[in-house]
Amino acid sequence: MKKIALLLAAAMVFTLACDKTNKDNNKGKEEEEQTEGPISIDGNFDDWASLKGAYSAKNSTDSQWEAVREIRVYAYGDYVYYYVRFDKEYMKEYFEENDVLPARVNLNTDGEFTSGYQNYFTQGYDFMIEFSLGNGAGGWGTADNSTLYQRLNGDWTELLGENSGLTFGAGSGNEFELFVDRSIFNKAVEKSTEPMPMGDNFQTSMRFYETTTTGKWEELSNMPNSNDGYGPLLDITFAK
Repeated sequence: MKKIALLLAAAMVFTLACDKTNKDNNKGKEEEEQTEGPISIDGNFDDWASLKGAYSAKNSTDSQWEAVREIRVYAYGDYVYYYVRFDKEYMKEYFEENDVLPARVNLNTDGEFTSGYQNYFTQGYDFMIEFSLGNGAGGWGTADNSTLYQRLNGDWTELLGENSGLTFGAGSGNEFELFVDRSIFNKAVEKSTEPMPMGDNFQTSMRFYETTTTGKWEELSNMPNSNDGYGPLLDITFAK
C-alpha cells in the first residue's frame, strides 16, 4: 500500500509540474504573438477592418481634393502604421499615365505647433518623410525609398537617406499601407542639432502628389483637410 501511495503522489507531482510548464510555455507564446504587432504590411487590408483604436481622417465633403478618400493611423510598439484609401475611379487611370506617386508623411514630435513648417496644415510640424507609393513601372511600390528631413533654421535638412529601413509599404487596388519605424527615426533624430525624438504622443499628416510631363510635382491631396482647405494634424497616442 505504501508503494502505491508513493507512486500516486509522484504521479500527481509530475502532472502538476507538466501543467505549470505548459501554462508557462503558452504564456510565452501569447506574449510573443502580441509583440509582433497588429498590422502586417502585405497588401491585404483585413487587419485594418478589424482593428480597434485607429485614428482616421476622411476627405471633407466640400474638399478641393478628390483623389484620397481616407487615411488611418495606428501606433504600436516600434511602428507607426498608415492606411490610405484612394478614390477607385481615380486609381483606375492613375498608373496608366504615371509611374510614381510621390507622398510625404509629416510629423510633429515636440508637442508644440508654432515652430517648424507652417504651410499646408493649420499646425506646424518639424519632420517630413518623403517617398513614392509607385514602383516606377506603373504599379504600387514598397515605399522603402524614403528620405527623412527636419525643419532647421527655415530649411529642410536631410537626416536620413534612402534604403534605411525607415519605411515599408504595400498596395493593392485603390488601397495602400505602410509603416514608419520609430526606433530608426529616433536614432536619426538623436544626431540632429535639435533632437526631437518621437515619444508616445505625436501629431501627423500626409500629402500626396502627381507628376507632370516635366517631372514637376502637383498637389494631389492633403489629409486631414477641411471644407475650407487645410486641416489640423492628427493627434496620435501609441497603444499599450
